[in-house]
Amino acid sequence: MKMMMSSSSRSSSSSSSSSYTRDQNNRYAHTKIGKKLKGGDENGVANRKALNREKIIAMQQDVEKLRTKLRHEENIHRAMKRAFNRPIGSLPRLPPFLPPPIVELLAEVAVLEEEIVRLEEHIVHFRQETYQEVAITSSSKTNLKCSADLPKSKLASSNARELNHHFRVRF
Repeated sequence: MKMMMSSSSRSSSSSSSSSYTRDQNNRYAHTKIGKKLKGGDENGVANRKALNREKIIAMQQDVEKLRTKLRHEENIHRAMKRAFNRPIGSLPRLPPFLPPPIVELLAEVAVLEEEIVRLEEHIVHFRQETYQEVAITSSSKTNLKCSADLPKSKLASSNARELNHHFRVRF
């Protein structure tokens, strides 16, 4: 009986082992990789090598696409940097590869920068006018005060002379 159990356990373990392998193979059967690996063992090695080559080629293509995208982004960055660092008053030269939304935004920024410069010039002009008005007003007030003080001082000095004269005559 012991022997029977061991032989039956062996058959069940070998059947479970083969079912595990089958499950592993079926696990990937629905994928592209699994379909290629489904062939025999001698074809399996060749299929794996071919599959690895395909993976490498696909990754190289992805890397090349990413490099191209990076170059494009760097070009956009340089163009935007030039557009923002241009002298005020000159129109930005925008390369044709820039996407239309970016071109529109850069054009709006240029218009706004010009408007800011114009408004800053107005502020300077208004400050100068205000300063001149304050200086003129201050000067006029000083002149008015001096002219108002002048007649009083003349009057006071003439009154003092008269008093002096009056006291001399009497005494």
